[in-house]
Amino acid sequence: MPNSEEGLSELSQAILQLTQRFSTMEINLESRLSRLTDSAAKGDVTPATIASHAWNVRSVADVDSEREGLRIQCYDFKTKCPSNYPIHHIHDNTEDPSTTQEAHFATLSSRLAKVDSLVEKVEALDSRLTQETSSLRSTINATNTDLQVLCIQAPSHEGTRRTMHERHIEGQNTHEQEKQKIRKDTQRKKLHEQGTRERRR
Repeated sequence: MPNSEEGLSELSQAILQLTQRFSTMEINLESRLSRLTDSAAKGDVTPATIASHAWNVRSVADVDSEREGLRIQCYDFKTKCPSNYPIHHIHDNTEDPSTTQEAHFATLSSRLAKVDSLVEKVEALDSRLTQETSSLRSTINATNTDLQVLCIQAPSHEGTRRTMHERHIEGQNTHEQEKQKIRKDTQRKKLHEQGTRERRR
């Protein structure tokens, strides 16, 4: 069969690459979950913290569709190639160059099973990360709401809701009024003294 050897070699490499990608996803998600959990334990959780741990690669579903495509190709090769067809040029160091198509297919199926296992782990981690970030966002929103209510309801020392800025302005106004009163008193005193001198003349 023409191109069967080359096709199986490419399929083998594609499955290995997909396995590596899911393994990387698993490590990435576990790391993000660990950092997010540590931040929550320290009380260092803000919207920015959550955003920094966001899952920003292609979704599991997108990559998973490639897995199904490879599975179809794998079975397609099996149906088109006789089970005893010798495979002599599989460019994969893990393969015996004299294996038959049937044996090679069994190896590919085993690798796909490993991918299946990784997919389950990644999906579970992805779900946990989504739940954790959602829960922490809700906590932050609830805390912010509580703080806003407290700020509105908190009385001042005088039993009012006046702000320190308002009291500062009032203090400035009172001081200015006192200065104006002193100026008026001084001016009145000068006028009185001037009138007294003129009458003496």
